[in-house]
Formats: sequence, C-alpha cells, structure tokens
Amino acid sequence: MGPAVSVGPDAPLVEWWIAGDKRWYFPSREPTVTQSLLSGTPVVETRMRLPGGEVIGRTYAIRRSSTDGGGDAIVIEIENASAGRTMLVLAKPARRAIARSATEGDVAAAIERGDATEAVFAPLHCPDGGAQGAVIVPVAHRTTMRAVVPVGGSVSEEPAVTYPSAMPASSQVADGWRVQTRDLARVTVPDPRVGALLEIAAPTLLSAPLAMLADGGASTRSPDGSPRWDHVAAIAGALGELGLREAAEVFLARAAAAADVENPGAATDPGLSWLVVACGEHLLRFPDRDLAEALADTALHVASRRPARRHRSHTTPSDTHPVPGGHAAVLRAASVVLEVAGHDRAAGDAHKMADTADDGSHGTPSGIATDVVQRALWARHGARLGQGTPAWRTFDTLLDVGSPTLAWPATLSTNLDEAHHTDRHCVASTAALASLALALLAHVDESRLRILSALPATWLGQKIEVHGVATPVGVASFALRWHGNRPALLWEIDDTGRLTAEDVDATALDPTWHSHEHQGEALLEPVERLEPERAKKSGVTITGLQIGRAPTAERE
Repeated sequence: MGPAVSVGPDAPLVEWWIAGDKRWYFPSREPTVTQSLLSGTPVVETRMRLPGGEVIGRTYAIRRSSTDGGGDAIVIEIENASAGRTMLVLAKPARRAIARSATEGDVAAAIERGDATEAVFAPLHCPDGGAQGAVIVPVAHRTTMRAVVPVGGSVSEEPAVTYPSAMPASSQVADGWRVQTRDLARVTVPDPRVGALLEIAAPTLLSAPLAMLADGGASTRSPDGSPRWDHVAAIAGALGELGLREAAEVFLARAAAAADVENPGAATDPGLSWLVVACGEHLLRFPDRDLAEALADTALHVASRRPARRHRSHTTPSDTHPVPGGHAAVLRAASVVLEVAGHDRAAGDAHKMADTADDGSHGTPSGIATDVVQRALWARHGARLGQGTPAWRTFDTLLDVGSPTLAWPATLSTNLDEAHHTDRHCVASTAALASLALALLAHVDESRLRILSALPATWLGQKIEVHGVATPVGVASFALRWHGNRPALLWEIDDTGRLTAEDVDATALDPTWHSHEHQGEALLEPVERLEPERAKKSGVTITGLQIGRAPTAERE
C-alpha cells in the first residue's frame, strides 16, 4: 500500500517519502500506513505513523483556473503532524535535487545514502524509460505543503506549468463534493459498506473523465484493447440510477460516437447489444427523443441480428460478456429505443420477437467468476427476477474485496489475499456494484416497484432509508422504521419515469401487503424472524414519519 500517483499508463509515478530523525520512511514499505477516503469523497488520505506523531498525505483532483492555463491537476498535500523536523520527498522525472537513470540505480537508495546534495539537476533522458528524480522539501512541525501533478499532455509539447494561484485544501474539496452530491441518491442502511459504496459512487463517476471512459479508457477496454461494452452499460446505468441524468446522456452519446453506430457493419457487433440495453434502460428512466434517435439505427440492426446458438457446454466468442436476460432483454431494450424515437411499428415488432427469444434462463454463464462487472450485473439481473438471496451473497463477497479507499479491480485474483491488496481501480466495477446495491434495495418488475424483495437477516429490526433512486416508474424513496416487531414502511414515487407504477410491495417484510398508491405509509404484519430482544430495542413510534397521505393498502 502506498500513495503513488500516476495520471496515465505511460506517465511517471509520483510518490512522497519522509526523512525522520534516524532514517527515511517510505509509505509503500512501512507497516504503519493506513489509507481511507476523507469524509467519503474522492480525497485519498494516507497516514503514516512516525516516532512522535504521524505524517498525513492527501491526494485529490482539481480544475485549474483559466488564469493558470486551465486543465486538470492532481494535488498532493502533505501535513506534518509529528513532533520534530521532517523532510518530504516527491519522486518523479523532474529538474530538482537528484536524478538517476536506470543504470545508475534506484533514486530512493541514493536519497538514503545522502547523495542528494545539489539544489538542482540537469534534464535527464533514460533510453530504457527508467529515469527517476527526487526533490527534498522541509516541512515544519504542524504545517502543510502541496505539490501539483498536471494531467494530460506531454512535457515536450506543453509549456511550463506554473503553481496555481488558487489552491483549495483537501477539506474544501471534500466539502465541495458533499454539496455537489447531496441531492443525488443516498441511503442509510445497517451495513456501513453499502452506505460507503453508494456515497462514493457518484463522486467516483463524476471525477472520472467521461469522454475518456466512453472513448475507450482503461475502465471500458479489455487488456487486449477491445471495447468492453458491458463496462459502458454499467457506468451509464449507475449514472442514471444515482440521479446524474445529464452525465449519463453525455456518456451514452460519446459511447455511441466512439462505436461508430452509423456504420451498419459496426452496429452488428454482438458487443453493441450492451449499448442498446444501456440506452433502453436509461430511456425508461428518462425519456429523451434526441438520444433515442441517435441510437435508433443501431437498435434496428441489433434487433434484426440473430444471436449465435449457444450450447450449454461451451460459449462462443460473442458470449464472452453476455447480456443478462439474453437476446430477449436486448430486443426489449431496442423496442424502448425505437418507441421513444417514434418508430412505433419497428418497436412493436421488436417487442413481439422478445416474447419468443432466448431469455438467458440457462443461468449465470461460466467463466465470469473473476469478472467483477459481470458478476455484479448478473447478480442484479437475478435480484430483479426474485433471486435476492444469492444476489446478496454475491454482493457481500464483492464488497469484501474492495480496497480501503473503496476501489475495486476489473478482475479478481483467484487468490483472495492478492485480490484484497490489488491497486487496480476500475470505475466500471464501482458502477456495477452501485447498481447492484440499488437493485437489492428497490427495483421495478414490469410496472411494480419492489421494495426490499430480499433482506439480510441482520437488517431486521434496524432503520433503513433510501432516497432519490431513479427507476422506470420515477424517482423512488422509502424509509423503514420499527414498531416493536412490526415494520412501518413509508414510500414515495414522483412519477417521472416512462412507466406508471401500478403496484408497490415489500415481500421480504410482508408478502401479503401491496398498495396501488404512489406515496404513503403502512404498518405491516409482525416479522416472526425478529428476535423479541431486538424487537424491544428497535421499538419506535411512527408518529411524524408520514411523507404523504395515507394509502389505500390491500392485502392478498
């Protein structure tokens, strides 16, 4: 674990090291280092214990002002919270203090030997690509220093980058993220991992360059460079579900442009079924004719393509990243795209074909055990089909392999210990897990809003709140309180989706209850699985919790 920063696959790594009273301390080697997110925002905080206190490094992204030349930058903020004098080192190919080529040895070893004696060094080129540089900066007790790593461009092409005239502190950046995301989907649930995931999901997606992702950034491409359209679908889906409609539509439009959807040959690529599915799901939440028209031709081509027949014992190349729900799901999504675009006849034909198409009922495909995005998306599909218990089990497993800074890799190691220590951050994995979490809390089946269709036993008797989840029937919110062992459910749907909610249920709490109302509260039947002692401790009244007029509730 270490605070290394890199702004791209070919960019140098930037690290900080500390010189204490007796020796140098390297965060990547020290056992006393911990990492976390500052207030659940994309500000990574690294703490390293030293004799007499600790040094805290915080890393975050900023947008430089036009006065400073514009562009993005990564800020490295170092706070010396220890007693005594400490020295800071930033290792990178720079023009200060000490430099070494690959043949001259490691710059860290040179620093430890005390070889950094010059104030500056001449530019250094290493033909093997192993140039290293370091600067040493004194950081007085109880003070903070910041350094800037420019994002984009190359040293040879860009003019010298000046230090920004205005530099926000890490606490200001964290406060800004909280303000920017306060109106998005949010939850309060018993498992802190779920709350932390959904708290960081929107900032993670917003801080990632959407253009780079859609055009084929690391999170939307396989190691061989081929597009990962399931990753595109996961990111677009999470953006929409979290309430980031505009960002989702920009992302889908860029993805469509990168896919060259106007080229009929490209549009028949089996992987583009994911793009149609992503667009179809988005249009159910937020009908938008311009977006639908942009993808109408692709939807027609995908709908007319006959999928390869799959044998149970093997998969074809087109099944490498299969769509949950099979070709039937693709056809239904194409039908939505075509209908919103105004092609009613083609939409009707696609919907009819979906009734007889392969619906993926052969189960979860083999070969996705180590693929985080695929496992999450298939678990979400299972949750929507009523298979909530195995979906929760998969979700729990994947949550456990996240890093302390809530990052997940694209591929899990078969060795769980290695998976826990991976430093790979795949934005699509975060997106897919966020979508899975929201589907487990509330999802739409046809035109029925299903609230907590499956629930971990440890959540019984505990408070749950879910606000602002975008669904095909509108933005949904609900809260669960307990009156002894009787759950009190409050819900609200704002009717902004393409579908109209015809029913609401909560089968994990009370399989006999449902309502046709779009907002209200109901006191459900006692939950027998709730232990008497827990029921006593969780007993609260429901006075003052009403968020709408009382519904007309029905029991089967």
